[in-house]
Amino acid sequence: MQAYLILRDFRHKTNKKGEAYGWPVSVYSTPEQLWGYEWVSMAYKERPEESREKVFEQVRQNFPHASQEGILKVLG
Repeated sequence: MQAYLILRDFRHKTNKKGEAYGWPVSVYSTPEQLWGYEWVSMAYKERPEESREKVFEQVRQNFPHASQEGILKVLG
């Protein structure tokens, strides 16, 4: 049995006046809660190479100035 958690957001704690203070706190979620079970279970049929390519492309879109070598180094 496996369980996956993903980082969903960062939020600040608030005081009684509703003002944010301190460092942001990370909010975690399951992929199923965020995207639905069907979408997540569909990925189980992919080959690891396909998944790796999708992750690479997502990182490349979010960091267009990163080199291919740098992205591959981070992804391992």
